[in-house]
Amino acid sequence: RRREYNADAGSARLVGADNMIQALQVLNRSAALLPPADARVAALQISSRPHRWIQLYSTHPSIEDRIDALRRHTYSN
Repeated sequence: RRREYNADAGSARLVGADNMIQALQVLNRSAALLPPADARVAALQISSRPHRWIQLYSTHPSIEDRIDALRRHTYSN
């Protein structure tokens, strides 16, 4: 998960945090249009705010958590 936050931070420095936040919001809206994942791979699915127990096994932070992290920091581009 730390790598995902670091990648977001690097991208925010290159293109600006607002552009990264907008891109993540588009990704979040697109993910909402996908059919539900099979339960066996649900932990790997990109989603906005997964259930608490799924977060323990998730390979990526939720999109909302990534957006929150970008909002908490200031990046210059």
